[in-house]
Amino acid sequence: MVETFYLTEVLPVFIATLVFSTIILMKISRELVNALVFITGLALFILRPALLYIYGENISAEALILLEHVDLGIAPALILSSLISFKKVRKKDTHASLLVLLVLIIVPILYHYLYSGDLMPVAKILSFSFANWLIWHGLTDILAYIHVKGYSEKGYTIIVPKKLKVSSKDFTDYISKTATLIFYGFSLITFVFSIINIDFSGLEMSVLLAKASWITLVFSSVFLVPVKWLLDDANLRAYSRENFCLEDIKVWGIIEEFAGATAAASFIILMYQLAGTFTGVTSVWRFAYTLTLITLMAEIPVVALPILLYSLFSLNRHIEFIYRLIRPLPVSSLEELERLNGGSS
Repeated sequence: MVETFYLTEVLPVFIATLVFSTIILMKISRELVNALVFITGLALFILRPALLYIYGENISAEALILLEHVDLGIAPALILSSLISFKKVRKKDTHASLLVLLVLIIVPILYHYLYSGDLMPVAKILSFSFANWLIWHGLTDILAYIHVKGYSEKGYTIIVPKKLKVSSKDFTDYISKTATLIFYGFSLITFVFSIINIDFSGLEMSVLLAKASWITLVFSSVFLVPVKWLLDDANLRAYSRENFCLEDIKVWGIIEEFAGATAAASFIILMYQLAGTFTGVTSVWRFAYTLTLITLMAEIPVVALPILLYSLFSLNRHIEFIYRLIRPLPVSSLEELERLNGGSS
């Protein structure tokens, strides 16, 4: 009976919303509109905790059914449509990225406050967020310098284009950075827990995983996203004098192994496994969805806030630091670079 409700009522709402909103967004083709649709989808997840906060358990059955349509149908469909249709966006907007980052911070914090009615979880999230940014701010430029210096010591020439491209990040780029860090944190901590043979079951394990992921992100995320972000925005390239070719300066490969699509898949499987360990659950996949949503809402601001602060207060300063120490060779073409290095064109 429960599964029939989701298949016959909620799923059609999800599909209809996804198709209709994707078509509309492709027609409009504006980044700000896509960002607003994404924000609307994310904000709709606040509806359930807000009603529970106001009315407690005195919510009608009709309202609960409506919330199921919102949580599993409309909200995720709007988020997906804004991302799917983004490839067709022609008119960019510089304010869209900042707006999305702010909402990625505010909505999850409000979500947890409405559910708990306690400011302590919010304070913990903000504390880890600021700690994360402080480490990024203090170490990213130094780590990037050490990393680039390693290329120089191997005989590479570090170059930068004479005509620097203006770095223009769209809001999906920041969403990608946020998702990468979240899944990286869980992937790494579950790998460590599996080595020491910790059993993944129960609510206590869910809370422990979230907190352990926060600590993991604070002490190791600086090696992943911010260093790569800094090197990409600095437009640095490594020129091989032996092969006469340019190479991207890559971050530490072993760190990247814990991020990406496989990490996201592992996270989803982990949430499903955790949901299956709870007794009295009538629909494991539905509880896994709730568990995933609650976990993501706890993780998103821990990485979204440092991303926002780093882009506003740290990135440009770190680029100047790298240029000052590395002194990359400015070139306009590969032929010019070969002449400067005495190669044959």
